[in-house]
Order: sequence, then structure tokens, then C-alpha cells
Amino acid sequence: MKRIKLVLLVSCISLLVSLFTFSSCKPQPSPSTPTPSKPPETTQTKTEPEVLKIGLVTSISGPMSAAFKGLYDAVEPAKAFYNNKGGITINGKKYLIDIVAEDDQSSPSGAVAATNKIIQAGIKFMINPIFPPSLYSVTPLANAAKVVGFTGSGANHLIYTKENPYSFCCYADAYDVYPFYNYVQKNFPEVKKVALLRADDPAGEVVEGLLKEEFPKRGLQIVANERFVTDTQDFYPIVTKVLAAKPDAIEMIISIPPWTAAITTAARDLGFTGPILACASCGDMNVTTAMISPEYSYDIFNAAVDPASDKLPTITQDFRKLVEQTTGQPFNFDNFMLFNALVPAVEGIVEAQSFDPDKVVTTLENMTINSPWGENAKFIGQEWGYQHLLTTEKMALTKIVKGGKVEFEYVPR
Repeated sequence: MKRIKLVLLVSCISLLVSLFTFSSCKPQPSPSTPTPSKPPETTQTKTEPEVLKIGLVTSISGPMSAAFKGLYDAVEPAKAFYNNKGGITINGKKYLIDIVAEDDQSSPSGAVAATNKIIQAGIKFMINPIFPPSLYSVTPLANAAKVVGFTGSGANHLIYTKENPYSFCCYADAYDVYPFYNYVQKNFPEVKKVALLRADDPAGEVVEGLLKEEFPKRGLQIVANERFVTDTQDFYPIVTKVLAAKPDAIEMIISIPPWTAAITTAARDLGFTGPILACASCGDMNVTTAMISPEYSYDIFNAAVDPASDKLPTITQDFRKLVEQTTGQPFNFDNFMLFNALVPAVEGIVEAQSFDPDKVVTTLENMTINSPWGENAKFIGQEWGYQHLLTTEKMALTKIVKGGKVEFEYVPR
């Protein structure tokens, strides 16, 4: 009985202590210090930035994802590149950048479905798929909806016409034909006979036509012109056929690292020691050289940037650091392609101080772009009957020299 009384006594004491503590800690208004009143409605409050949404259509899944998923991997670093600095300012208002990525599933039908999602979301600016069949399928759709589309680069300029006023190519490979072959003839004067060997894809048709016009003026002869299907695995038969014409050089026009590596390996295995050329880009040469035996990895020339080079514009080097910090992987050519399309889009909007597609298009046609590919770039092309082809002041040239070393330089046009 005594024990029960003791327990009750302790409980009562604990309860009193708790009540006292709560009462003591509870803030009490001081009679001499009035509680601050609510700020008047007219007081300015800090407004949150709004969001500028830019669409992206690329291959996140399917057979082409190995080549183009790098664009998707660069989305978060691309947003951070602008948003870490507070975004952009349009008419005195801040906007953060958001990139809405849609998967084209490596097919034209998938690209159409992805583009429709962007259109239905009310997005007026998008980064186009690079895979040519997908690009061709979405171009009429985007233009009809007045969605301004930017492609990282491309050799086929047939879609960049007055019929597609909202389409922009953010690096025009065709403008590299002349400075590229100036460089080749200066450094390889023995090259007189050239074999063309490229994928059976419309992406290189314009450049092939330019080569056919330009070569006779330079004393160069096309001794073979062969094409392969894009899923070719064994290149030895077609390379054997090309080498039977005894060329001094092989021109791929446009390529990707697996094709370049396979063509180079087959050609060197079969005794060819001449230069292997890509006047309209063959992708990331760091990837290419890693796929070729060191003894075969020499005299390969590519009219494109080396994404790892410190000679690239400062904005590109800053973006490269963001990508590598975010992904934990080396910055690659496909990461670069996203940025190469995004920068002209954002610069055009900022310069126009408008989100109106027509105003942005007109502004882009009349401004100089600080492109990640190379500074002082402009959208031109009218002399060929095209438009909206971005070309830089100097040509970017990446080469693989003896021992598989990758070198990069800018070449005067």
C-alpha cells in the first residue's frame, strides 16, 4: 500500500514539473512590446523564377540508343549550366531552364509520338533527333505547329528550306568541304584518287554532291563510290571492292565511330596505308581510336570537334566539367550534341527577349552565335538555296595521328 502511494506521489510531482516547464517555455507577450503586425499587402515579396521548357527528342531506348542516349545523359548538366547562374532574363523576369526529354524509341514513328507530346504540352522550342529518319519524320510536324527545332549537327541540309522556316541546323557540315580538302591537299599532295564509302543514308547526299562538283576543280578523281547498310557488321567485302580501284584516300563523308573503326581495320588489314577521311563528321575520335589497334590508328581525319580538347570555347569546357561531375563519365560527342543545339536556342530567345517563335526565328537569322562548336557563328545557306545552317568562323578538325593520339585544331576557311 505504501508502495502504491509512493508511485502516485512521484507521478503527481512529475506531472506538476511538466506543466510548469511547458508554461515557463511558452512565449508570453510582453505588455511593453507589442506583437509585430502583418506587413501591408503593398510590400514587395520575392517572386520565384518561372520556367522555360525546351523539348528534346532522342533515342533513350532501342538500337540507336547506344549512339544517341548521350544527349539524354547531358540533360541535367545542361539545365544546371543555366540554372546555377540564376537562369535567363526575359523582359526583366527570371526563367529557369527545363528540358523535357521524350524517347523516340529509335524509330520515326516513335519520334512522331514524342514530338506530339511536346506539341501537346505547349512547348515551342525543341532539340531535334539527330538520327536522320527520325529527324525527317518530325520536321513537317514541328513546323506546322510552329515549334522551333534545333539539330546538333547534320550533313543533309535538304530539310532546311523555306518550306520549314522553324528548323535550324546547329552545325552545317557541308561548309567544311572546301577548307577540309584544302587541308588534305596541302598535307597529302600525293592524293589524287579518292574512294567514297558511306552508309546508305540520305544524310550525306548533299555533301556527296558537293564533292562530285569540287573534285574535278582540284584535280581529284572519284575512283569508287560504294554504300553499305547501316547495320553492316562485316566490312571486309565492301572495303575489298573499294580497294580494288587503288584509291589514295578513302572518304566516308559522314560516319559514326563503329563504322570508322571497322572500315579502318579492314582497310589496314588489306594493306591500305593512305588517309581515311570524313569531311562531314564521324563523331568522337576518342571513341574511334579506342576501337582500333594502335598500329592501324593513324592518318584519320574528321571535320568535327574533339569534345575533350581545351581549345574549345570556354562555355564548352565549363559544360564538360558539369557533365563529368554529374555522370562520372568522360564528356563525349553526344553530350556535346545536346549542348550544341541548346545554346543557339537559348541565345536566340534571350536576344529576341521573346518566346514568340517568329520573333526568335527572325532574331536568329540576323545575329552572331557563340556556338559551343566554335565562336562567331552565323545561320546562313541562302547561296545554296537553303537556310538556317550554322557555320563557324573557322573549321574544326580532329585527327588521329601515329600511335592513336588524338589532336585537335581550328583551320581557317
